[in-house]
Amino acid sequence: MPHACTRPLRSRPRLGLAASLITLATAAACGSAHAMGVYAGIGLPGLTLGLAVPATENITVRADYTSVGNRTATRVESGITYDARLKAERLGVFADWYPFGGRFRLTAGATSNDVNARLAATGVGKVVTIGSNSYTLQANDRFDATIGFPRSTPYLGIGWGHRGGPTGFGFHADIGAAIGRATVATSVSGNLALAPTIAADVAAEEAQLRENVRKIRFIPQISMGVDYRF
Repeated sequence: MPHACTRPLRSRPRLGLAASLITLATAAACGSAHAMGVYAGIGLPGLTLGLAVPATENITVRADYTSVGNRTATRVESGITYDARLKAERLGVFADWYPFGGRFRLTAGATSNDVNARLAATGVGKVVTIGSNSYTLQANDRFDATIGFPRSTPYLGIGWGHRGGPTGFGFHADIGAAIGRATVATSVSGNLALAPTIAADVAAEEAQLRENVRKIRFIPQISMGVDYRF
């Protein structure tokens, strides 16, 4: 199958850094004199499972995993109808500080992400407008675009809960964001890649997509859930 005008897509991020930090958080749990806890939450960006370790009276260290799984949909971007697949997975390590002695906290940390939307325009006989020209797709033709976020991002937020205390169930909530700018990559394949105007049209389409996502500079988190201290 001929290929041309290909711009590399983002590779799957390596999550080794976050995994190492989770190991450090677990080690801290072993040496802590405070009751640690496990927690589960739901919201944006998905379902969360985590471990919380009070390091001091006013500081808690946490590590968690969040996923929304794989979602599919039909989406229109820059005039092209795509089959879209959204994937969002995140490993994170955080430090919570309770400045007023209660359960309100300020949170800072780092996340390792696999967050992207993959858009594919395919289908025999489908007419797509790329850049300034329209193309009728054949069996092996496809135009792909990936909108992705950095694999490593800092996190800032506020929240409630996770502070050490008596054993039992508790409540937590988070509002924050993993800070990073969205990027765009495109590729074209099949006989479509041989069209004489396709290189300029793909460049124009990618520029338009990049403009559409230019203001997306963070992955929000708005979630709540329960925890159990033991």
